[in-house]
Amino acid sequence: MIESTSDAATAPWQLGLHAAVQALQAKQLTATSLVESCLERIRGTNPIVNAFVWIDEVAALESAAAADVRRANGAPLSPFDGIPIGVKDNIDVMGMPTSNGISREAAATQDADLIDALRRVGLVFLGKLNMHEAALGTTTENPHFGTTVNPLSVSHSAGGSSGGSGAAVAAFMCPLTIGSDTMGSVRLPAASCAVSGWKPSRGAISSAGMRLLDPSLDIAGPLVRSGQDMALAMQIFGVVDDVEKSQQALRFSYIEEFMNAPNANNVMVRVKEFVASLDANPVSIPGFAPSPVRRAVLLGIEARLAQQWDDTYRAKLSPGLRSLVEYGDSLSPQRLRAARQLVEQSAADGLRVLRDNDVIITPASPVPPTLIGAEMVPEQADFLLLANIAGAPALSIPIALDDAGLPVSVQLMAAPGNDARLRQALAFIAERGLLRELKPEQLDPKLTQR
Repeated sequence: MIESTSDAATAPWQLGLHAAVQALQAKQLTATSLVESCLERIRGTNPIVNAFVWIDEVAALESAAAADVRRANGAPLSPFDGIPIGVKDNIDVMGMPTSNGISREAAATQDADLIDALRRVGLVFLGKLNMHEAALGTTTENPHFGTTVNPLSVSHSAGGSSGGSGAAVAAFMCPLTIGSDTMGSVRLPAASCAVSGWKPSRGAISSAGMRLLDPSLDIAGPLVRSGQDMALAMQIFGVVDDVEKSQQALRFSYIEEFMNAPNANNVMVRVKEFVASLDANPVSIPGFAPSPVRRAVLLGIEARLAQQWDDTYRAKLSPGLRSLVEYGDSLSPQRLRAARQLVEQSAADGLRVLRDNDVIITPASPVPPTLIGAEMVPEQADFLLLANIAGAPALSIPIALDDAGLPVSVQLMAAPGNDARLRQALAFIAERGLLRELKPEQLDPKLTQR
């Protein structure tokens, strides 16, 4: 029985999503013992990592006990009944405060739509996860709730804005978390922390109950530790395989301009090796320039926040974020219109390529995780933005470690609505042994000693 062993190699907190589901179904593990083990792991490692900013142990254990009763009676809500999960702190969970990375509000009186759906399949909510202030940044060096560190190297960033979501999974605090993604905010932390993150197609998941930067871009998505785990996570989120398409051979392609962009060479070498192993073909998006598009998207977000946040709310912000919002006050209609036109044209250019190819491969980031406190690298998420503006599904998956032991990841994209194709691609890549699965011994020694 997993729950009764004292062997650290089989401790319940080490189980990924797939293994935990199997253990629960085989009655080798109870939801209560799984949740207790995760809570113990959180108590030991969160003081270092700072992934969780709110934990409700009492409610989590009550939910786990209820899941155990249902399973004992032969009536689990789903195969996932009793699985613990952490939630980014810009998504409402009933009974827990929502901060949006800025300040705590009163406890939410109802669940976000997504949380309600996950509660109905029996997931157990452990607490809320740290994030970059207002989800507008790439480091999760939060001035209000502290910095989330990278479990592989605590001197490095966990990425952002869903840094707590990536770090909690990577630190083995829980097998599944939720982040939100506006311009790569699920996939960059996944890439930084050597885990997998999925941004679903636009409209695939309700955003009701989320704090939004841009309603046309924002969407929630899961983070997990392995390809096998992600296949299950996508199932939880409603992805159903297309049997006919799953029997067809996939054609992999890569965007030439992204491969030739300025980068940290030891990252790109490994990405190119991965691309070659899949016999991927080059494709081009002439004229697509990620950095100008990123700046255009940010202008729209700054203008929206300037309209939305009054002086009372602005007083809660850090000086840096407040200056961005104040800049939004000054933007002219002409400049905003030009920014929208650039984004729309770039999205159309990207959509043509996505619809003409089964799966597009890009680097997840051209650089490894940055050092905490170092100057932010604006381009680190540039390859992730295309999926947001095009409304396309995208996965970040780890493929290697660089010379310094930091993760290297790639992004897989498909045309909007083809999330199941990414699930098929994930299985294809996993069968060829091209995915990395994070192990506890690969974490920073400060965590492996815990």
